[in-house]
Amino acid sequence: MKKPNLTKLIYDIVEEKGGWMTLSEMEEVFINKYPSRKFIKSSIRSLLLSNRDLFINYGHNSTYALAKWENEKQNIKKGVI
Repeated sequence: MKKPNLTKLIYDIVEEKGGWMTLSEMEEVFINKYPSRKFIKSSIRSLLLSNRDLFINYGHNSTYALAKWENEKQNIKKGVI
């Protein structure tokens, strides 16, 4: 059986939260949901930043949301503070 795609797992975690999420929050949920999978912060950060069509970041504090929310939610706008 093939493991689920890591990008999809992270996407689902952020979507389930419904708003901005820090890398640490993602890690906590990920470890609880998928205890047999490894969560390497640097790899997840790279995944988030390289998939700009799916994820946006806010500031320099490792806070992320889904890119689609920029058009759907008033409190979701990418940028640097």
